[in-house]
Amino acid sequence: MKHNQFGPKGWTPERLGNLEGKSYVITGANAGAGFQAARILLGKGAEVVMLNRSAEKSEI
Repeated sequence: MKHNQFGPKGWTPERLGNLEGKSYVITGANAGAGFQAARILLGKGAEVVMLNRSAEKSEI
């Protein structure tokens, strides 16, 4: 089985297709990797449920 990687030879956000109709749950979505994942998935049309410990930090 081929090992998948991040970066130029593996997974990149550009390789994601249209995600309309798909739902994702992201934990820690107010900062860091969770924030970036939520941003990318939303940009591809996905529905994203963001779970964060602090409601105050989650507000825009």
